[in-house]
Formats: sequence, structure tokens, C-alpha cells
Amino acid sequence: MLLHLFFIYYAAPLFGLTLDALPAAIIAMSLSTTAYSCEIIRSGIQAIHHGQIEAARAVGMTYPKIVRRIIMPQAIRIIIPPYMSNFISHTKNTSLASVITVPELMLTAQMIYSSTYRAIEILSTAGLIYLFLTSCLTWLQLYFERATAYEKRGLSERRKRLLGVSQPS
Repeated sequence: MLLHLFFIYYAAPLFGLTLDALPAAIIAMSLSTTAYSCEIIRSGIQAIHHGQIEAARAVGMTYPKIVRRIIMPQAIRIIIPPYMSNFISHTKNTSLASVITVPELMLTAQMIYSSTYRAIEILSTAGLIYLFLTSCLTWLQLYFERATAYEKRGLSERRKRLLGVSQPS
């Protein structure tokens, strides 16, 4: 991400594209995050065994229906952990934007403690803010993982009715 930031902010003007620090940081971080996210999604979709797709085609399902009913429900379970881990990592990497003078959390903390000489208190507070943000994202990841853990949750009542499965008495 640091290379992306330097390239967009310092090298892009050589090609006639001059950006302020904040738009350059947004573009660089978006490019970096997008590249990783696309690779995670691609690998999650490719992890679905091709035999399942062939079986769905054999029973006459259309490709959009196969994607919606077969591929995506399984791929989402595979995608969630690395995707959220990547998101958490990129959230922490926003501090790199300070190298191109974007006033983010760590640069602001540095400016405050350089004028107040209270580095421990200011940096501890910044660390707690990062801890809070990453903890919230981790809890969100756990929620998504539990929501897609179909084998632990079991079938819904609607799905049981559709499949004709009855509960033992």
C-alpha cells in the first residue's frame, strides 16, 4: 500500500495527474484493497467443487440459479474469514496515509503529543481507538461466520417444509 500511495501522490504528476493528498490516499488505498479483495473472492468461488456445478446443470438449473443457490452460499462461507482479515489489516494500514500528509489518526496524535509533550497518553488513546475499531470488525466477522454456519444452525422451518422433512416426535 505504501508503494501505491507514493506512486499515486508523487509519480502520477509526471504523467499529468496531480491530486491532493486525501484523494490520492483514497485512490491508492482503494486500488490496494480492491486487488486483494478480488483475489479472495475469486479463490473462494474457485474452491467450490466443479462436480456440484455439473450436477446442478444435469438437473436443469440455469447458470444464474446455480450461482445463487449452489456457488455463492458455499463461497461466502469460504470468503468471510480472509476477506474480513484483509479488511481489518487495511483499516490499520490507513495510518500509512500520513506519509503523504493526510491528517489521519496517527498523524493527528503525533501533532498533539509534539505540542503537549504527553506522548504516552496520546499514543495510548490512539492505540485504544485502533483496538476498538479492530475489535468491532472482528466481532462483525464472528457474526457473519456464525450466520453462515448452516450445519450448526440446522434447517429453518421454511426449508424443512419445502424439503418435506418432519421433526421426530
